[in-house]
Amino acid sequence: MAIEARRSVDVPVVRVRAGLTNEQTTLDSLACEEPVEIRLGYRDGTKRSVAITMRTPGDDAELAVGFLLSEGIIRSREEVSRVTCQGISSSVHVELTDDVRVELGRLERHFYATSSCGVCG
Repeated sequence: MAIEARRSVDVPVVRVRAGLTNEQTTLDSLACEEPVEIRLGYRDGTKRSVAITMRTPGDDAELAVGFLLSEGIIRSREEVSRVTCQGISSSVHVELTDDVRVELGRLERHFYATSSCGVCG
């Protein structure tokens, strides 16, 4: 039986319109957000954490490959030999084909971000 991550959760809210509340509690659906680590691997055993980002759980393999493409780390989907997700996708491991090499030093981030919760920054 596969375990699926929750994409949303229903929470009780009191709606306020034009500064007035009707004091009636209703349910509202909120998107869940959790961190995911994107890891890069080569067949020779070299592994490297590339990024930790926040996302709504689900479609994590597609998110990881899309991230690698948009960051210019890979040039096409054909450079990916396998994608595996750990558990409920707290980590996604993207293994590259034998002929692909990435300059690992290029993956270093040299900036300070203050707008995140601290997990991604």
